[in-house]
Amino acid sequence: DIFDDLVKYAEKVGRDPWNDVKLGEDIAKVVNVMTGRGGLGRLESIAPILNAGIFSPRLMSSRLSMLWPPFYFKLDPFARREALKTLFAFAGAGSTIIGLAALAGVKVGTDIRSSDFGKIKFGNTRVDIWGGFQQNVRLAGN
Repeated sequence: DIFDDLVKYAEKVGRDPWNDVKLGEDIAKVVNVMTGRGGLGRLESIAPILNAGIFSPRLMSSRLSMLWPPFYFKLDPFARREALKTLFAFAGAGSTIIGLAALAGVKVGTDIRSSDFGKIKFGNTRVDIWGGFQQNVRLAGN
């Protein structure tokens, strides 16, 4: 559905993803990365083996792609704009939730060196709203 919506929007703004192969492929790539189905590149042929040893290698790939600037540079401008809108909407919504929790008096992890960074804490319970991004952001911040 997301792919179909982006194709319709591209057509609405005067682009033709059915005949512009790069645009169509980039829209598909953006949808796959944003929904956790990133590609494995040269490792694609051994995906079943990787999957046996690593939990969801395509999800890990998609999360890293979203945080990797060259991923965006290589995209068609239409696909790049949509990918960045999605990334900033996700970051803005997550930051808003964390900020509102802190304003409400709930403990929020703010030390990037801590495994609680970006998590909402209720006693001994931690809530990670970042959907697999928290670990990569912590790694980049250390």
